[in-house]
Order: sequence, then C-alpha cells, then structure tokens
Amino acid sequence: IVLVFKTSVTNKRLSEKIRKEILLYNNVIDCNFDLEDCDKILRIESKNEISKKVIAHLNDKGLICEELI
Repeated sequence: IVLVFKTSVTNKRLSEKIRKEILLYNNVIDCNFDLEDCDKILRIESKNEISKKVIAHLNDKGLICEELI
C-alpha cells in the first residue's frame, strides 16, 4: 500500500526524525518527505493500513497531517 499525506513539516531535520520513527513501525517498507511540494508530502509504503497511526503520531507532535486520497 502507498499512503500519501499532506503535512505541516517544513524542515529537513524534523522530516528525518519523523522518517526514522515511522520506519520503525511494523510492516513499513519505505518512507519519505517531499518538502519542495506545497503540501509537504509524506509518502509511506507499507504492507498494511497505518493511516490513523501516522496521523496520530504527527498530531501528537503538534503537526498537521491529513491523508490524501
């Protein structure tokens, strides 16, 4: 599954920290941010549905995260 999110992550240091945290989730294959995109896109390749977990993870850090469909 490829999941795509609009986020409020704006800097590379924070995106790398979040990326490392998400890569620790079970069944996550890959994860990356596109900070050049106006929506600060987060893409996750996973073996299962983890959208709610990702949204909660970023929200807990005070960040905006919405799944794009």
